[in-house]
This record gives sequence, C-alpha cells and structure tokens, in this order.
Amino acid sequence: MSLKCPKCGNSKTFYRQISVTAKLKVNKQGKDLKTVYDVNKNDIDGWYEPIYCNVCNTQVGEDS
Repeated sequence: MSLKCPKCGNSKTFYRQISVTAKLKVNKQGKDLKTVYDVNKNDIDGWYEPIYCNVCNTQVGEDS
C-alpha cells in the first residue's frame, strides 16, 4: 500500500502518535510547567493505529 494525503497530496512523510515514558516539570506549588524532559524513546507504552500526514496533520489511514 502506498499512502497519499487526500487533502494536500503529500506522499512522502507520515506519522503515528505514540506515548513514551517521560517526566513533566512542576513548580513548588505543584503546577505543571509544560516542560517535558528525560524522554525514554526506547520505552514506547502506547502505539495508536491512525496514520497522519506529516505536512497537514490530516488522518490518511489506519493500517498497521
């Protein structure tokens, strides 16, 4: 199968969303600082089926 985005015509770069273990910085009041660090790229704990266009973020497929 060859992917092609129906919206922008991209046929080269696509992505899936995944979840990995990482740390999120918080301040001393416990509020999130939105700074993610210590990302462990070798520990993928979630793999999601939809495939998205890397140019316009349109969903283009659900194939594995």
